[in-house]
This record gives sequence, structure tokens and C-alpha cells, in this order.
Amino acid sequence: MELFFIDTHERGFASLGFVSKNYSSIKTYEVKPGALMETLDKNFAKKNIAEAEGIILVQGPGSFSSIRAGVLIGNLLARVYQKPLYAVSVRESQSPSRLITRIQNAELASVKYADPVYDAEPNITMPKI
Repeated sequence: MELFFIDTHERGFASLGFVSKNYSSIKTYEVKPGALMETLDKNFAKKNIAEAEGIILVQGPGSFSSIRAGVLIGNLLARVYQKPLYAVSVRESQSPSRLITRIQNAELASVKYADPVYDAEPNITMPKI
């Protein structure tokens, strides 16, 4: 079982890659705001993501913009490729291979939609003049 892993909880970075019970190819990329999709396009073939058996998505907690982008992309990829989506917390994501075991043992169920979990209320204000 091989799944695609997405973690954007840390502002300015995204950990992306494939994970199975025996190995992990997750790498951390520096990602500018709004450039997560560009990072995916540059580093992962669409065919490889489409061939994954599912998607593991870290839904937070994390910064508003970072988590929002990751959750959006994770939900989108799961829907477009019709793959099961597994939403996990930052703490649960510390051992990706353990997540595979939990999925195989039916301890972690897929979700239709992952909700973002923010570490604080968003601070959206009008620019000061």
C-alpha cells in the first residue's frame, strides 16, 4: 500500500511524498504563499499521484494560510483522482509508516472531506493606509 502524503502545517514549508509500510520518500520543500500546486507540478508526476492508493493529509493544527492551502489541495486531489483521503493531526503524522498500519487495520478511516484545523483564529484585516 502506497499513499501520497501532504503536510503544510509549518508556514513556508510543505512535506510531500509517498509513504508505504516499509519506506517513505517524504521531502520538505520551501513553498511561497500560493505556490503549493506549483511545487507539486515541479516535483511529482501526475501519473504517480494518480497511482497512489490514497492520500494522507495533515489537517493541522497549523497556520491559517498554510493549512488552508494544504487541505484544499488534499481534498482536490482525493476528489479528482477518486482516492480515499485520510485526515490526520500533526501529532499523528510523526510516524507515516504507522499510519499505513492503522489504515490496514481499519483503525483510521477515510473521510469524504478534511476540515482544516488552525492553531489560532485567522487575522484578516484591511491594510493600513
